[in-house]
Amino acid sequence: MDRETLKVLRKSHVFDGISDKNIAALLACLGTSVRTYSAGNYLIMESDSVQYVGLVLEGRVSMQKEDALGNLTYMTDIRSGELLGESFSLGFSTRSLVHFVAVSDCRVLFLPLWKILHVCGNQCAFHSQLIVNMFSLLSEKNKRLMEKLHIISQPTIRGRLLAYFQNEAGKISSSPIADETAKSGYCLTLRYSRRELADYLSVNRSALSRELSRMQAEGILRIEGKQVTVLA
Repeated sequence: MDRETLKVLRKSHVFDGISDKNIAALLACLGTSVRTYSAGNYLIMESDSVQYVGLVLEGRVSMQKEDALGNLTYMTDIRSGELLGESFSLGFSTRSLVHFVAVSDCRVLFLPLWKILHVCGNQCAFHSQLIVNMFSLLSEKNKRLMEKLHIISQPTIRGRLLAYFQNEAGKISSSPIADETAKSGYCLTLRYSRRELADYLSVNRSALSRELSRMQAEGILRIEGKQVTVLA
C-alpha cells in the first residue's frame, strides 16, 4: 500500500481507531482491489448486483437516478474518503437502484462486503472496529439523504434554495451578520457550481438563475462568487 493511499485512508472515518499497520493487515485479509475510472464512466449501473463497498480515494462520484424517459436526477455526490454502494450491498437484495458515475477521473478502493461482515478466525479487534465504523457512516449518509428530501420537498425554487442555504450554514460555525437591509443573516460558501446546485435541487438551471437574480434584487441575499450571504 503506497503512502498516498494510506494518507487518504487515514482521513476516512472508515478506518477510525485502526492503526496504519492494522489497516495494511486488514486490506490484505479482505482481499481489496483498487480501480481507476475516467470522468463520465459508470462505476455501478442501475440493476447491477453490488457485492462490494467502494471507498473513493481520488476524485468525485455522482449518484444518479434515471426515470422511464431517460431523464437523470442527481441525488448526491461522493468525495474522497467517502463510501459508495453500501446501502445496496447491505440489503436483502443487492440490486442497485441508481447509477454511480465518475464526475472526474477517480480512483476507488473496493472492499468485499461478505468478508467485512464475517470476521475471520483471528477475530481481530480492528476488524470489528471496521464494522462499527461502516455502520456509523451509513447512518450519517442516511441523515444527509433525509436533509435533501426535506429540501426538495419545498414546493418552490425559492423555498428549496432557502432550505438548502439554511442547512449548509447550520453545518458550519456561522455567526449572525449585521446588515443595513436586515437585522440578521448568515454566510456560507457554496460547494456546488450553478449547474450542480440545480441538479441537487432538482430544478431547471435557467429557472434557478432567474430566481437567484430576483432574490438578490429583493435584498434577500447577496452572491459574490461562491460566497452567499442570506440577509433575511
